[in-house]
Amino acid sequence: GEKNTDRKHKYGDSDCDGIVSEKDMEYMMKKVLDPKSKMPIEYKINNYMVYFDIDGDGKLTANDVAFISGIKYNYIKNNDI
Repeated sequence: GEKNTDRKHKYGDSDCDGIVSEKDMEYMMKKVLDPKSKMPIEYKINNYMVYFDIDGDGKLTANDVAFISGIKYNYIKNNDI
């Protein structure tokens, strides 16, 4: 798979503002429900899924969003991924 060498983005930061917020969760869930919808990060980098496909199944799912939410609320540390 593609390696994450671009460390300027954070896991789950779908709007690229440097903070994983509720707005990011909204963008991610919208993408889960409608895969044709675009998150702002998709317009900025090609390998955006590196930051969202946590379980490695090739798509953004509710499972990935739940995991990212766990990171946001410090249930899971970012370097545990």
